[in-house]
Amino acid sequence: MKWFVMVSLSLISAFGQAKISTAQKRALDAAAEGKIEDLRRLPKSFNWTLSDSNGESLLIKAVSTGQSEAVAFLLKKKVKINHVDKAGNSALLYAVSNNDTPIAAQLIGAGADLTLKYGKKKEHILFEAARVGAREIADQILAKSPSLLNELNADGESPLMAAIAGAQTQLALHWIQKGASVSHKTRDGKSMADYARSQDVKDGSPLAQALLSQGETK
Repeated sequence: MKWFVMVSLSLISAFGQAKISTAQKRALDAAAEGKIEDLRRLPKSFNWTLSDSNGESLLIKAVSTGQSEAVAFLLKKKVKINHVDKAGNSALLYAVSNNDTPIAAQLIGAGADLTLKYGKKKEHILFEAARVGAREIADQILAKSPSLLNELNADGESPLMAAIAGAQTQLALHWIQKGASVSHKTRDGKSMADYARSQDVKDGSPLAQALLSQGETK
């Protein structure tokens, strides 16, 4: 019996993805290519939670290729907005990574979970916005969940630290004005000044002055 179960599981693992039909493959392609008419022609009984062998859903396909009209269409269907693919990424993470403000706004407005954690550092979505300098998207996120501005990852890093490390100076300055903490240190003892020095932030620069004005030391 144990052998039978093991063989059965192996067969499911090996051939499970082969069960995706031609119609489902076309739907995934239509989402990625923004072919709205093809999506509209799908039957009412169609499984809108479908994903491919990489775990990429119809919504993720549309978001990652910037198909805003397809995203709007899919959000009206029974899609799982917070579904994550096998890489651990959600539709919102792809939108933020692409700095795609309109699509990110659609997802946030539709109730995408802003507290999902990504990667080994268990980072929320604002960290990705910090890295790519997505200020407009970040403002939308913070309008919904202002506490995320000072919520740390598993290493004790803040979104502000991520912005500074990513050389996103204007975003860092914006966040300091909005009340981002500059005084805490990471778990390994790095301060905000350490992050600034790693990016060769000069004394007297707007960012250095902003950090000092909020109590951070050199």
